[in-house]
Amino acid sequence: MNFTFEIKKELIFKKMNKQQSKAFIQGILLSNNKLESLIKIQFNNKDFVQKIEELLSQIGLTYSMDKNQILIESKKSIVAIDETYASFYFAGIFVSSGSISNLDSSSYHLEIGFKSENICDYVLEFASKHIIFNKIKNKNHFVLYLKKNELISDFLQIIGANKSYFNFIDS
Repeated sequence: MNFTFEIKKELIFKKMNKQQSKAFIQGILLSNNKLESLIKIQFNNKDFVQKIEELLSQIGLTYSMDKNQILIESKKSIVAIDETYASFYFAGIFVSSGSISNLDSSSYHLEIGFKSENICDYVLEFASKHIIFNKIKNKNHFVLYLKKNELISDFLQIIGANKSYFNFIDS
């Protein structure tokens, strides 16, 4: 099992109250939003899809399914991040479009992808209160990334991936 999968599994199955779940789902929606009328969320893991469906139902968000994609009508706007639940927004963003090098790598790299530059810039500006990301454009996506071990471990703490944080520190 790779390290990215371990982190995502830890975050998706973390116990959350309704407000935390809402922030987590909004983070997922932010990273998948192209500022179009429909947001498509896709996970290759059936357990992840089921848990996301549970969270969507818990917060009362209407969705439909198309094969292994969850489809949600978009309001074509950026949902403001509530500082109180920022860690859950970032956890949702990471679960949706983040990745990190495996623990046996000689150097570490964490990145989060976005389909909209406006949303990427919004998250980058908000994140700067907590952690400083670098930004690049990669094909049709925009990527925020971290390369320093200290920043990656800080990010894991921020998103509440405690078990993964300790595994990262131990490596």
